[in-house]
Amino acid sequence: MSRRPKKKKKNRHGKGWRTAKNADTLELYELSVQEPESEIDIIDQIWTEQRSRTARTLREDFCGTAAVSIEWVKRRSDNHAIGVDLDRPTLDWTLGRMDGLIDEIQKSRIELIEGDVLSTETERVDTILATNFSYFIFKSREALCEYFKIVHA
Repeated sequence: MSRRPKKKKKNRHGKGWRTAKNADTLELYELSVQEPESEIDIIDQIWTEQRSRTARTLREDFCGTAAVSIEWVKRRSDNHAIGVDLDRPTLDWTLGRMDGLIDEIQKSRIELIEGDVLSTETERVDTILATNFSYFIFKSREALCEYFKIVHA
């Protein structure tokens, strides 16, 4: 009777699996909460329907990982994005991984700013986003209205 050699047990998680030990919380956030391609599809659709043209400049307030800004500059060669966020470590994380996501020309069309969306002045843009409920930081109606007034101005 011949016996087959025992197979080595494979790591049940396999190569590349995310576990509690190796997970990157910012990457998990992007994977679970964001859909940048769809968000830009919606912006394009609204701009085409409402203005009969395509938006070219975008400001992503509370940008965090700047996933939408990154996808924005990938979408068209004349798109530019500005991301504003208070959290320097998250912006640094984003800057550190851009090389693997976009080329130098695309990177030159993104500006990431550490700042408060209520007081950070930027160039005028076609469209401003505040997605993923980030604006819940405003705890009163007055504060939210103030944000909208600033964005509108």
